[in-house]
This record gives sequence, structure tokens and C-alpha cells, in this order.
Amino acid sequence: MAAESATEMSLDVDPTTQTQILVKIKTRDDILECPLSAAKMSKVLMNATADDSAFDPDVPQDLSQIETRYMKKIIAFMVYHQDLPFVEPRKPLLFDTLAQEIPEQPWDVAFCDELDLRSAFELLYAVNYMDIEPLLQLVACKIATMVKNKKTEQEIMEMLGLNAENITEEEAKFVHDMCTEVLAAPPEPEIIRIQDDDVKVDE
Repeated sequence: MAAESATEMSLDVDPTTQTQILVKIKTRDDILECPLSAAKMSKVLMNATADDSAFDPDVPQDLSQIETRYMKKIIAFMVYHQDLPFVEPRKPLLFDTLAQEIPEQPWDVAFCDELDLRSAFELLYAVNYMDIEPLLQLVACKIATMVKNKKTEQEIMEMLGLNAENITEEEAKFVHDMCTEVLAAPPEPEIIRIQDDDVKVDE
């Protein structure tokens, strides 16, 4: 039987099938659930649930500034990777697609394939707010492949269809910094020059 391709892989992860404590998360227009063990991948949720005496699983964690569609993806990532360590993409990127960069991680590639540039940008902000470093690195690399060779905030904003009226300079710089971090050229190797006087020839 042929191996399932990345695009055919199911990204649906049902956290309610997990036989463990669940964390309720209030999004902009819904309340979702995530296994506590997976939710701790987010430093925000880890800190919110750290005190066992104060944590009430029936009280939703308020993340209402995040859209439900992005929270569902974030939960899927945390559940999938709670027992499967995430391998950070290498830097700088060598190829033009994420599939070429991390061929050994088809689930993560398929996870990002569903994103266009604008949705990747918005997901990046949600992930940054929740402080989930592995997912931050993954989405940043996805964006980097999409804006490769774009080196200024203005160029990135134009690709996103944004302007100064609907995005702050701080937001644009954030995306720019994330992209240039993964696209940064490796340092030039140090060249050690050997002087003729340093070479000894046995007579």
C-alpha cells in the first residue's frame, strides 16, 4: 500500500478523544477543548494552569482575541506534537518550498499547505501571543518561503495586501524579522591563509 502523501493526510485531531484532563479555551466566538498535557506547549496556557489549586478545568481560558479557525489549528499542532518532538527547520532555508525543507515531516508540511500568506500571517500572531516556540518557527519558515527575496517591511506588506492604515509598523517589522531570521545567509567561512614562510619542506 502506497504511503499517504502530505496533502492526503488528515489534520483533524479530536482532543476530546484524549483520556486526560482537558483545558477549555475561549476563542473569539467559541469554546474549544485541548488536553492539558498538549496545552502546556503554550507558555501562556502552561502558566495559566500551573497552579493545581487554582486551575479549574470548567472555567475557559480567555483567548478571545484569537479566531476559532486559528485556535483549532493551534490545538491540532499541540496535540499532534505532544508525544512527537518537533524538529526545527534548518536555517537559513535552502529551498523554495517547505516540503523541500522538511521532507521528513509531512504532517507539518500538510498543516502549512492549508495556509495562504494572509492566514499564515494571522496565525503567526496568534501563535506568538500564545508563545508556542515550535509552531512559531514552523509558521515563520512557511512565511519565509512565501516571501523569499522580499527584504523590507513594505514589500511584505504589499504581498499581504496591507497598508499603513490597517497594520502597524511594529506588526510589519515583526513579520520581517521572523522572515529574515530564517532566510539569513550563513556566515562566510573563515579563510586561513598560509604564508610561504609557514610551510617547511624537508630537505
